[in-house]
Amino acid sequence: MVNKIWNLNYIPSIKELHHKFYRILKEQGFRAHHCHKIERGTREIVKAMRMKMKNGEKVSKPILKRLTARLPRL
Repeated sequence: MVNKIWNLNYIPSIKELHHKFYRILKEQGFRAHHCHKIERGTREIVKAMRMKMKNGEKVSKPILKRLTARLPRL
């Protein structure tokens, strides 16, 4: 997801991300609330890197070394 979002010229909304990636994530076996957290986390990562770019820092495309998602304890 990070690669596909990074190639866009803008940061898509959560609704847009949901329409693009929900079916793909469900096919991989994730539950609905996991899909939502993954979509939000990916957007946060890309948005943070783009903000660094706007501030003049040298930034390369984010590379995730392991798959993570922030999930509530419950």
